[in-house]
Amino acid sequence: MDVTRVVQRGRWREFRRTLLIAAGLLVLQQPLRWVVDAPWFVDRLDSVHEFNDVVPARMSLIVDVMLVVAYVFVAYRAFGLLRSSRAEAWPEWAGGDRSRIPPPLVVNKVGLALVLAGAGLDLWEDLRLWVLFGQVPHDLTLGFDEVFTTGDGGHGYTLVMWAVVAAGFGFQAVSFIGFPRASADGRPALAELAKLDKGGTVICCSGGGIRSAAFSLGGLQALTEHDIYPDARAVVGVSGGGYVGAAYHVLRWNPVDSPPRACEVGEKDWGSLNSAEPAFAPGSPEMQWLRRHTQYVLNGIRIAAQGALSLMFGIAVNLLLMAAVLGGTAWVLAWLMLASGRLTTWQGTAISGELADDWWFLGWVWLVPAAGVAVFLVEKATDRLTTIPWGARNFLRILTGYLLIGGLAMVALLVGVPALVAELAEYAATSDSMWAGLLHQLGFVPTEVCMDALASTDACGVSQAVAEATTPSDAVAGTSPATVPGVSIATVVASILAVLASAKSAASDKQEAETATRLSGLLSKVWTKIKDPVVPWAALVAVALIAITVLLRWVAVLVADPDLISKWEYAGWFAVLLLLTKLITDANRTSLHHFFRERISYAFLVRRNGNSVQPVPYKRALRFSEALPPAGRGPQLVACAVANVSDEEFVPSRRGCVPFVFDHRQIGLTDRLLPAGAARRVSATYEFAADARYRDATIPAAVAMSAAAFSPLAGRENVRLGPYRAVLALGNARLGVWLPNPLWVDELGLVRRLVRLRRWDEATWIAAGLPDGEYSRLSARTQEHLDGPVDRARVVKDEAVDPAERQAAETALHEMLAALPQPDPWMAVAGELVRAVFKKPGVSRLAKEAFGKASVYDRFLYVTDGGHYDNLGLIEALRRKPDRIFVLDASNDKEDTFRTLGRAIATARMDLDCEVEMDPRGMRRLSETRSGAAWCRGRYEFADRSGEGTIYLAKAILLNDLSWDIEAYSADNLDFPRTSTGNQLYSEFDFEAYRALGTTAVRKLLASDDYRA
Repeated sequence: MDVTRVVQRGRWREFRRTLLIAAGLLVLQQPLRWVVDAPWFVDRLDSVHEFNDVVPARMSLIVDVMLVVAYVFVAYRAFGLLRSSRAEAWPEWAGGDRSRIPPPLVVNKVGLALVLAGAGLDLWEDLRLWVLFGQVPHDLTLGFDEVFTTGDGGHGYTLVMWAVVAAGFGFQAVSFIGFPRASADGRPALAELAKLDKGGTVICCSGGGIRSAAFSLGGLQALTEHDIYPDARAVVGVSGGGYVGAAYHVLRWNPVDSPPRACEVGEKDWGSLNSAEPAFAPGSPEMQWLRRHTQYVLNGIRIAAQGALSLMFGIAVNLLLMAAVLGGTAWVLAWLMLASGRLTTWQGTAISGELADDWWFLGWVWLVPAAGVAVFLVEKATDRLTTIPWGARNFLRILTGYLLIGGLAMVALLVGVPALVAELAEYAATSDSMWAGLLHQLGFVPTEVCMDALASTDACGVSQAVAEATTPSDAVAGTSPATVPGVSIATVVASILAVLASAKSAASDKQEAETATRLSGLLSKVWTKIKDPVVPWAALVAVALIAITVLLRWVAVLVADPDLISKWEYAGWFAVLLLLTKLITDANRTSLHHFFRERISYAFLVRRNGNSVQPVPYKRALRFSEALPPAGRGPQLVACAVANVSDEEFVPSRRGCVPFVFDHRQIGLTDRLLPAGAARRVSATYEFAADARYRDATIPAAVAMSAAAFSPLAGRENVRLGPYRAVLALGNARLGVWLPNPLWVDELGLVRRLVRLRRWDEATWIAAGLPDGEYSRLSARTQEHLDGPVDRARVVKDEAVDPAERQAAETALHEMLAALPQPDPWMAVAGELVRAVFKKPGVSRLAKEAFGKASVYDRFLYVTDGGHYDNLGLIEALRRKPDRIFVLDASNDKEDTFRTLGRAIATARMDLDCEVEMDPRGMRRLSETRSGAAWCRGRYEFADRSGEGTIYLAKAILLNDLSWDIEAYSADNLDFPRTSTGNQLYSEFDFEAYRALGTTAVRKLLASDDYRA
């Protein structure tokens, strides 16, 4: 799979979705315009004059504003689609003469500019019409053009506006259809892996939260004692193991407040690991700091309040989005029901359920899903006679899906909602049952109607006898409908909290089954078995029922009181809130990631200051590209996460993810089915692509993502977390992060952005690493300004390059970049501000999290815990083909199963074609109460003989001859050393027990015959 096809397919998906949204808004707008514009339509309506005619006109204008935004995005998506194709050749109809026509990208830009100009004219027309419609007398019905003519615009303005928009799309169509596409990169389907150093020692610190952090800390201390850590080539961290790996790395680096030049390594900033007191030595100030912050997530009331506010902020944004969707749908539906006669207003009796035929298409929408079935049958019939080409077959199946899903939604809204509202209202107004009273309290029946009905029959949950004994107003009094939103929100929050409590076990390696055997009583065992499947589904059903109830209630209330439909201030407030949401937050800012990573950074990432330590300032961007250790100064840091995708072209059945790795040289996807040169980008390049201020792909951010076990998408755990997903997304139980897809990173565009911002160091570095084709595009206009070609290979730091030669090459490349067109600085800054708002993952990404539809073709990838792929980090260590691998395993496997190791061995065989021979049977307890060993030794070898080496694994297991402090702790804590990962609040004794166990396990491994052999 080559990168050009991946990006083009992703852009096609975006373009198609945006085009469908625009088409849907256009269809929605037509009934609103017909009521105002079409006399033949108005004459057939009996109920349309029950409220002011300005209502459908202004509603049409609101929809038109949304349509304007939609078709602008259609044009923008089309522009991006052409850019991704890199169209260069001039068409045959131009005779290949470039002087006769402008290049295709220029034609596309002209088209986009025309569409934007037409959108501006359209918005101006909408503003004028909004004001002028409000001036129309109540009993006068005028069309859009007539109203506008009463101002001073006229018919010609509308024609000019649409002519400009049509011309813009015409230019884009010509640029896309008339010009041939550039050829693809031609990379093979199985791309070669990026070149990595071979040999040496790699240390793996497994996942497991604070449990693994403590165990890995003890293991690293023991490896440091034997000079294995200082001489290692890399430390691979997953989840909690990454906390300690990063802590060691940052402490050795000891970064200053001011960052160095981009991608430079400051020798003076790196201390020696062979000093009298190496990093995190027992009794060191950093160890004392860490012991004071073992409850790093919620360390005190102030921190807990910040966490709670972060959680509630995300929930509030999610509920606002839900309210906007439900409110807008109810608003339009209520007007459609009234205007079409399918529901009528209250006139002393219940809402009429008569289905009038004024708007025939409302009742015939079932033809849309029927058309989907027809397309499916056509495909089957055609396939019997001939073989359908794959492209046509794929188109028919996509069309079938859209018609079925969209059609069923339309049937539910346009047929199901009015019928259900009418039936519920009729039942509530004619019954004395408890449910009728509840429906009245929910607002399906106005109190006045209940009072009138009680004069002759039972109604609204009250019998006529009771009403006669009191007064009708007292009989039907109860909870005010105004409290319903509060009750709904409380129910949603309660459902979310129930799921969070249940999902704690599902997000970790579950122990419930084993724990249940130790609990007394049948009820505890039964509850343990049914809790996980029942609680999430029950919560999901509760949330869905509340959403449906709110929608039906709002429709009923608006139908009962049509004047509410013309309360434009409600729409205005919703628009303002949604705009503010877009400006101040995004899908990452509403999640708990930023809170989580700040807590990790504060507790684990410290620097020395004399005889004390202090946390590295959080505002200091700890970039991987700046933190490459000098030769001989200790191992590199590697953080393992996963990108959640479900594409069958890349992901095996039920895996749900591909590995996503951060290190000092490259960041990105490591799956070998993806093009290595594009799936992994130079770290400095990707850091800027992720965020212009270098905040989203830093060391603490990567460590937090690597530990994001609590997320709606969870790789190989997706099957287990499926029923939790929607409620977890709504409840903001989200630690994952949406990062730019490396396959979409436009390095040439990044260089141009950096040049516009006058950030020459970063621009020079990225330009030096551009592929040849991209570099030729950059230098085509600037080479004439230089005396000769730039030897950009010498810009990249290399020990073999003379510093003077390197400086000369940097200067020449800098001069070339300075010759590029540069706008005013304020325009560049303004462009970055716009990008910060509109190029970040929007809150609509929550839908992908809730429904699990992330794809490798998307612009952004959802990055979560590396343990969702390989909790040991062993696969990434094997990619580096070292001589030795030390694995510090604090995974929460069930005793004697070693499931995590088994899955890693199978994954290595499947993904790397690497055979791992490792037998952990010697660590089993068998009939004993304790294991005889907490370590094992194995070997690996690649099928192509490109690498082989030895693997040593130290496991968190209880042995017979442990020190008494560990024995005493174990006696008081029966789940040790398999404390649930859901518990992240450790005391000093919890932390020390696991640290001491890690030290003991590694020391015994290094003293064993397995290691000395």
